[in-house]
Amino acid sequence: MTAPVGSGPYRVTAVKPGASVTLTRNPDYWGAGDLPLNRGLWNFDEIRLDFYREANGAFEAFKARPVRFRVETEPLRWHDGYDFPAARNGEVIRDVIKTGMPQPSDFFGVQYRQAADISISACGRR
Repeated sequence: MTAPVGSGPYRVTAVKPGASVTLTRNPDYWGAGDLPLNRGLWNFDEIRLDFYREANGAFEAFKARPVRFRVETEPLRWHDGYDFPAARNGEVIRDVIKTGMPQPSDFFGVQYRQAADISISACGRR
């Protein structure tokens, strides 16, 4: 396989089909200087993206620690699955990223129900 041509901050330097892609920082990247728009970006010399065929394999790799970042999408695993040594001793940090979007519970709180009741009652009167 040949690396694709590009002018971005990283170059594809290694490909293992079906397993991983390795990106290395491009020293000739046009935005590598002191451009304000790139300040704080492109800080890693090398990034390796590993691919897993299914979620359980990806989670087992995360538990074994060659994988350093994981987005959990399965509620049961979030609740029960993080009872392994690295999670117990604080090496793994479970955190929720708040998006600022309203949560479903915000729409079905007491004040919402009271307002809905008043509006429905008002519409029902003639």
